[in-house]
Amino acid sequence: GGRGTGTWGAGHRFSESAIRLNGTNQSFTTEGPVVDTTGSYTISAWAQLDKTPGGAWSTIVGQDSVTGSSAFYLQYGGGGRWAFSYDGEPRAEYVVQPVLGDWYHVVGVRDAADQKLKLYVNGELVGQSDVCGGTTPSGPLTIGRGQWSGSPGASCAGAVAAVRVCGRA
Repeated sequence: GGRGTGTWGAGHRFSESAIRLNGTNQSFTTEGPVVDTTGSYTISAWAQLDKTPGGAWSTIVGQDSVTGSSAFYLQYGGGGRWAFSYDGEPRAEYVVQPVLGDWYHVVGVRDAADQKLKLYVNGELVGQSDVCGGTTPSGPLTIGRGQWSGSPGASCAGAVAAVRVCGRA
């Protein structure tokens, strides 16, 4: 179960519907944590951006944590890059200017055994980073926003479909 303020619209070819988000105050959240972010996990989603956030970040999927910042961020932004990261740690990132309105399959993998963060876009490994630590999740999985300094933020303007969460790399 969960709740949200986005609107439902046409999805990608792999999903009948998508949540459409305005980039300011719309998101979808589950009722509680979905994945243990201290171990290995994989997050995937189809994302369509209506606009790029410039130097800011636009979160596709995140999960709130006890630290007040998301336990992970699957995002676009930071001056023009897809990224999979978490607060205070390195990012797996891919610098590219997306075509607004096109769908992108974005996957973030935290491989605890290999101590790597990996980022895939449209099926290709496009970035990776050494990783250490991991944050215990305490809040909901979020679609269309992240959490920063205890508050919701980094909202996404566009559509998100077919979010998948897996408790392994």
